[in-house]
Amino acid sequence: MRPIESEEQKEQKRKKRITTISIILLFIMVVSTIGYAFTLFSENNSSRESKASSDEQIQTESGQWVFPFENKNLLLRSSKESVKNISVEIFVNIENYKNMPVYIDTANSSSIYQEIAYSISPFSYKLPAEACYGPCKANLPEKNCSDYLIVYNKSNENKVSQVENCIFIEGDIRGVDAFLYKLFETA
Repeated sequence: MRPIESEEQKEQKRKKRITTISIILLFIMVVSTIGYAFTLFSENNSSRESKASSDEQIQTESGQWVFPFENKNLLLRSSKESVKNISVEIFVNIENYKNMPVYIDTANSSSIYQEIAYSISPFSYKLPAEACYGPCKANLPEKNCSDYLIVYNKSNENKVSQVENCIFIEGDIRGVDAFLYKLFETA
């Protein structure tokens, strides 16, 4: 059995319950308002960060630089910033290589071949084939500038030039990447 309570005691319990519920509801309102404000603040910051990063290049954990083109991410070894002063005088773009056979003469440098071939292959007729510019000692097809041919020669100075359908890249990997940035930017 319950003890009999006076009206005054009942009123005190009711007020205590109402006060407790009011404090809980007030706490929920304050916390949700702070949470909503924090969400708005973080969305504004992330949109600012994404705008800033759209102008900047992203580097992968392996050290390669991501260059987005037509919903694909090309991976290059040099940043766009590091190759901006390299002379690249070409009048072709990736559209010229679409659905066309492309040949690469890299003087037996497999890393240079891979950098060029894997960047161009999604857009060319098939994986670019190794070839020789002019007479060849290796068992490779001999090509000239009537074919789409990319010729790499190691040199101390980086520069890229074009004669007919031949692209001549001199230098190191930065010269190759300067060519690739220009090839995809002018499309």
